[in-house]
This record gives sequence, C-alpha cells and structure tokens, in this order.
Amino acid sequence: MPYGLQDTSLISMTQHLDMLRAIAGRTRLPIVADIDAGYGNAISVIHTITEYERAGANAVVIGEAAITARSDPDFLVIARTEALIASLGEAEALRPARAEAGADMILIHSKVTNPSEIESFSRAWMEAVPLVIVPNALTSSPSGSKRWAMSA
Repeated sequence: MPYGLQDTSLISMTQHLDMLRAIAGRTRLPIVADIDAGYGNAISVIHTITEYERAGANAVVIGEAAITARSDPDFLVIARTEALIASLGEAEALRPARAEAGADMILIHSKVTNPSEIESFSRAWMEAVPLVIVPNALTSSPSGSKRWAMSA
C-alpha cells in the first residue's frame, strides 16, 4: 500500500468470507466489509469483489483503489484514502483519481484528534462522490464516559 499504514493482515480472505457468510446468514442489516487493498492485483480485486457480493456484503471498503467490478448495481464500492493518516496532507488526499476510478463513496479519516483536518478536507472536496467520515479515537467526556472523537 503506497500511501497507507502497514496492516498486519492476520485474517485471510477465506477466513474473512467465512465470517461474512455467518453474519449475513443472521442479519438483514446492510454489511460493509473492509477488503484492505483487494487481496492482490486488479484481477484479484475483481475476484474479491465478486466473492464478497456472493457472501452477502452490500458494500466493500478498499484502500487506495476503486474499480467498477461488480455484478449487482446496488453493491457499493467505497474507496478508502489513508493520506491524512499517513501525514501526506490534504492535497494528496484530494487527488480526484479516486473519484474517477469507479468508487461510489470516498472514506476519509485522520489521526488528528480534533475535527480541523477533516473539516478542511470536506470544504475542499469538490467531487460529486459522497464522503464517508470515520471517527478515529475514543476520548473521555467531561462526565468521564467514552465517546468517539469526530476528527474523521
């Protein structure tokens, strides 16, 4: 992954698909599966997306790449950029190629514990593709309870 952080990839695609099938068999809720970088090259990504569709996912999140290899038009591909996490800056995170590569949504997150970086990115985002924003950390509130820090 050229711009992301190392992932330990402790779970194989087969193990992940087995768990996905178990979850899909027990819920009617939409399932979004994170498929890392797609388990290989472009051909592997096509195979991966097909297998995740078959296993019951309604969407996948894929890092630094998005393709339109899907058989179900309602199946979503969410491209994850880790440029802010990797401290590469807003300009790198805004590269429009991500939106043009077939993604239905762009997932952005940040390691900054306040919303400034994500707010700036959101204001600068001019693509029609919607953003998915993910909280990155738990913080303590004044009452002592834990809550998500909405920096992403």
